[in-house]
Amino acid sequence: MKTEITCAFYNVENLFDTFNEPGKVDEDYTPEGDLRWDQFRYQKKLDRIADVIFGMAKSTQLPAVIGLCEVENRGVLEDLTSHPALKHAGYKIVHEESRDVRGIDVALLYLPESFTYLQHEQINFEVLTHSEFHARDILHVVGELPDGAEMNVFVNHWPSRRAGKHDTEFKRVAAGTALRLAINKVQENNEEALILVMGDFNDEPHDKSIRSALHAQESATNDKALVNLGWPILKDDSGTSEHDGDWFMFDQFMVSGNMLRRGKWLVRNGEMLMYKDDDVIFKGSHRHEVKPNRTYVGDNYKGGYSDHLAIYLHLVSHPPR
Repeated sequence: MKTEITCAFYNVENLFDTFNEPGKVDEDYTPEGDLRWDQFRYQKKLDRIADVIFGMAKSTQLPAVIGLCEVENRGVLEDLTSHPALKHAGYKIVHEESRDVRGIDVALLYLPESFTYLQHEQINFEVLTHSEFHARDILHVVGELPDGAEMNVFVNHWPSRRAGKHDTEFKRVAAGTALRLAINKVQENNEEALILVMGDFNDEPHDKSIRSALHAQESATNDKALVNLGWPILKDDSGTSEHDGDWFMFDQFMVSGNMLRRGKWLVRNGEMLMYKDDDVIFKGSHRHEVKPNRTYVGDNYKGGYSDHLAIYLHLVSHPPR
């Protein structure tokens, strides 16, 4: 009998608690801060994220694996997994503190009945740049699917373009290089390992960091090739985040070729999907004004979801006959 599980990724746009944590630049996200971030707004943010996770469920089955970025600490993850809409699922958490000056981290939530946790590590790519900019490490989590197949999940939040795309490109190239080395090491040890890369890369599938440094391809040339599932959406002039009227395909899944060809677990229809429920999309008064429904626009509280759309895919098992 075939088994199907859902894997998801969501940049949740600044999931902060309401406390000022020493050593972190998080003063704005307090009741006294510029954003007036109080318990009501925090709880509404948790409600919004839980709505999206529940919305990505296939039938009554919640996503088995969820990568998150822009979470402040383990506490906000515990609050999220304890939310009434999610508490019954029993999500477990993989999280480590990053060096990010604002304190935002990546994390993985998983359902132990669908993904058996084995181990995890953090991958520091900052060392490849010979500079210090407080990078968010890549989170590498190893687990087993219900039939015992090993799946290696890499959760990413690469450096932003805020200081300029070209001036910051070297940071994302370093991230792609480090991730490529880590994937090579996994595949040297286990040629049949399933590789699932997810994240907000702050670059698109055609950019140097992804296409050249990470060597993520458009199609599966062999079982070990890394294939970027974001290409079809990019070619459709769509994306997961918006800036000045343009959509960008920053949030992506990449999978090893054996998840698209003849593997034990295959990506259904070979595609990643965007969660585009009406509530997570803001539609302005102008006909073409469509963008993610954000929590804040500048310092103005809007009470929305995130400045990114969530992405997800379905994995289907194909047991031998």
